Amino acid sequence: MGFKQTLDNLAPWLDSFAPRKARSEQDRYRLRFVVTVLLAIFIYCLLLSLASFAMPIRPEGRELLTGFCLIFALGIAVGLLVLRMTGSQSFCLQIVIFALLIAMLNISVQLGGIYSPATPVALLVPALATTMLGVRAGIFWAALLVLLLGGFYRADQMGIVFPSVMKPENRSFGTFMGLASAVATVTLIILFYEITAQKLNARLQKAHDDYLFQANHDSLTGLANRRHFIHIIDGYIDQAGPASERFAILFFDLNRFKEANDLYDHQFGDEVLVQIWRRGAGANREQVTRAVTQYRLRGALGW
Repeated sequence: MGFKQTLDNLAPWLDSFAPRKARSEQDRYRLRFVVTVLLAIFIYCLLLSLASFAMPIRPEGRELLTGFCLIFALGIAVGLLVLRMTGSQSFCLQIVIFALLIAMLNISVQLGGIYSPATPVALLVPALATTMLGVRAGIFWAALLVLLLGGFYRADQMGIVFPSVMKPENRSFGTFMGLASAVATVTLIILFYEITAQKLNARLQKAHDDYLFQANHDSLTGLANRRHFIHIIDGYIDQAGPASERFAILFFDLNRFKEANDLYDHQFGDEVLVQIWRRGAGANREQVTRAVTQYRLRGALGW
């Protein structure tokens, strides 16, 4: 089973987070994107917390990492609960991002301030805000993040030292984990965003094609209507003129069709048209479309 197919199978469950009122197609896809990303990050936090017991770090560092994961995971859980109860994606994501900032500040002040290995995780803030809340929210949270990081930088310039419980020999490992977590999570967000955008664009394109087909074709037989038929003929004439090419139109006519249609009701006439289309289906589709459509217009309009 493919990755996209798995997401499709989860769609009904993801839609359960939607509010009771009706939602548009775009809203439902955005909701699925939000819930999927948050659940994936939640699972990642739990796995990272469990994996910390196998990492070469001191108990103090393990407590900090576990605390970071649990604060962030708790924020996600509360956010999803709020989303399930209120249907407000904005409120949900504000809670999640706020929890992320609290978790990051808590670990940063104990691991060297601006030099904290958790600093790269700050990239999640604008990534979550921009893709899930919009450009304005992304700018707001990015600006707030810059102010917080700027505070750590200013404190460092003023000689304020944030003591670190991490051993110097473990700092490279901590930096690697911070960078790897940031890259993995941002990549995850971009991946789900792209998948959601592709699926939504495909649905919108299909809806557009369906509306266009309905506007240009008969609902019973699926053949071109009068306006579209004339447009097709005009197109062939325009193409044939400059190139001196030839083209032909296959034309069908049935004697006394209008009389039979009036005598046996329009349902009989519709069935005749369907049978003609089926018998001519072995020919080129466009030729059958033009011929039968022209015939039907003659019968329906009394030409």
